[in-house]
Amino acid sequence: MNLALAPQYLINGLLAGIIYATYTTGYSLVLTTSRFMHVCHGGILSISGLLMWYLCASVGVPMLPSALAAAGTGVVVGLFLEQAAAAGTALPADHDRISGLYDGAAECLGDALRHQYKVSGQ
Repeated sequence: MNLALAPQYLINGLLAGIIYATYTTGYSLVLTTSRFMHVCHGGILSISGLLMWYLCASVGVPMLPSALAAAGTGVVVGLFLEQAAAAGTALPADHDRISGLYDGAAECLGDALRHQYKVSGQ
């Protein structure tokens, strides 16, 4: 192991630990308060992470504004999904509409990635 890289390894490990701690804290908070297993945290984390990567790598936006944009997007998506879930609990027939939101978001993300990498596919 190259000791010159030790500070970088330390920083990477701390940042990964912070991300895992944030994820699990939110997950356990929702689970203990509502007694409902809500697994949307991973999707919101993925959307935010992909947006930050896209802004940094493809567009060339500096890291701090990209992180702020990704965090803001995560908040907006979370609030939107909360409203959609609340509407779904009031009207049980809307469950298909809510699951359709996830399918539509996944399809949109897939189309964007295929377009970015010029890959043809389903």
